[in-house]
Formats: sequence, C-alpha cells, structure tokens
Amino acid sequence: MRQAAVLAGPKGILEILCVTYSGGVGANATATISLPRAEAALESARRAAAELDVDASARLIHAPDAASPWRAIHQASAGHDLLVVGPHHGARTEGILIGSVTTEALHRSDLPVLVARRARTPFPERMVVATDGSPDSMRAADLAAGIAARHETSVELVTVGTTQDREHRHALGLEAARLFEGTRNEP
Repeated sequence: MRQAAVLAGPKGILEILCVTYSGGVGANATATISLPRAEAALESARRAAAELDVDASARLIHAPDAASPWRAIHQASAGHDLLVVGPHHGARTEGILIGSVTTEALHRSDLPVLVARRARTPFPERMVVATDGSPDSMRAADLAAGIAARHETSVELVTVGTTQDREHRHALGLEAARLFEGTRNEP
C-alpha cells in the first residue's frame, strides 16, 4: 500500500480494495478474511496513505466464489492507470498451477501491474524496464519515465536477444530517448 501511495503522490488518487470470498458449504464454509479484519486492514491502509499526504478511498468487495476475486479486481480497476498487488505468498509455481490473484493480474490485466514486494531501499530508488521494442514496451518506458522523473529514480533499459536487427535497435533507441526526455538522465 505504501508503494502505491508513493507512486500516486500527493496529487494522485488511490483506491484501495480488499476482496473477500467464502469457500465451502455450511459448517465447512470459511472466508479468506473476516469482515472485521478486512475493515481494519482497509482503515490501516487509508491511514498509511494519509501519512504520505495521499487522498485514498477504500472499499470492500465480496466475490461470489474462489474463482472470482480476480474478476472483481479487474472490474474495479477499470479506468485506472496502474494496478498494484502484493506478491503471491506461496511458491511461484503454486500460483501458476492453482492460481493466485497476483498471477491472474500479471497475465490478464489490461493495466500496467506492479507487484509490490518489501523494499530493501527507499522506494523507488532504481527501476529496470525490460523491453522488446514493441508498443507495450514503449508504454512501459513512458510509465517508468513518469515515475522516475517524479522520484529522481535511475532507470536501466534491458533487452534480451540480439540487437543486430535494425528495427529492434531503432525501437530501443526510441525507448532510451523517451526515457531520457522524461527523466533528463541517461538510462
């Protein structure tokens, strides 16, 4: 939540969501998070945003079943600029095989997604933009430039594969130029 608030900044708008669902039937029914705990978590997140001078709204969404949390988040995030989610608490392969909201967001979101992990240094201090020269990479570079410019963050542009292809080199040059234009620092 703090990383999302830092990115939003004092002029930004932050919407905090807590999605719950129940599994099982009758006496075996369990909730992912109890209502009082969810409300307390939302209030704590609102207070943390206020400490960073960020206007934040919070809402609790109840998904109808265990297969629906991602759909609820996807619908609620429509029209926003960035989706910030916490990391999956199990192994990455577990998230891929049985699913997790984080995995769903990374694979299905229409928005840029930040998986907010515990930061060891002040956030954001350094960023890496992975690129393949595609239009989506160009949008990622633009988003990174905006974040870096607001927070005086360094940016490293990384590509995998060969840069022998003229079109690929040209696209990388454009992304580097856009990053420089946005940050006034050589990526």
